[in-house]
Amino acid sequence: MELKITFKENEIRDLYYETFDHEEHKVDEELKERKNGSLILGGIALFFFILTYFHGDWIYYALFFSMIAILFTAWSWVIRQKSYSKIYDEMTAVDKFLVRYRTIESMKYTYDKERIQYYESGQLAAEMEWSNLIGIVKNEKWIYVRFKNIEHNIWIARATVEEQDILLFEQAIEETIAFRSTPPDTLQVT
Repeated sequence: MELKITFKENEIRDLYYETFDHEEHKVDEELKERKNGSLILGGIALFFFILTYFHGDWIYYALFFSMIAILFTAWSWVIRQKSYSKIYDEMTAVDKFLVRYRTIESMKYTYDKERIQYYESGQLAAEMEWSNLIGIVKNEKWIYVRFKNIEHNIWIARATVEEQDILLFEQAIEETIAFRSTPPDTLQVT
C-alpha cells in the first residue's frame, strides 16, 4: 500500500501555529496565576511593614515576606523566559522543517504487513518495523504514529493526503495494534 503526501506549506504552518497559540495561552494563564501569588505575597509584606508603625519587631516578618515575594516573582520570571524560549525554539524548528520540505520533490510512505518505508524524492529515507509501533494519536486535522524509537515517529496532516489513503493507513495501524493486544491463545491459525 502507498500513502502519497502533497506538501502544503500553508496548511501545515497553520496547524503548527494553532498549537503554538494554545501553548502561549497556557503559559499566559499560568503566569497570570503566578502574578496573583506575587501580589498576595507583596500585600502581606506591606501589611507587616505597616505594623512596624506600632511595634518595630514586625520588621522581621515584613522582610521575610518581602524576600519570599521577590524570590517568587524572580522564579515566575525565569519560568516565563524558559517557556517563551521553548516556544520560540519550536517555532524556529518548524520554519526549518518547512524550508527543508520545500525542496523535496515527492514524499510517500509505503507499507506492508512487516514495515513502513518513507521515501523522499524517490530515495528511501526511513524504515520502521510494525513490531516497534507503540500507538496512534489522531484528530480531525492530523495523525501521529508513535514508535519505540522517537526518530521514527510519523506526523501526517490530513490536508496533505487523500482521505481514502489515510483511512487505509489508519486501518492498517489499528489492525496492527489490535493484533498485538490479542492474547496468543485466542489467535486462529489459517
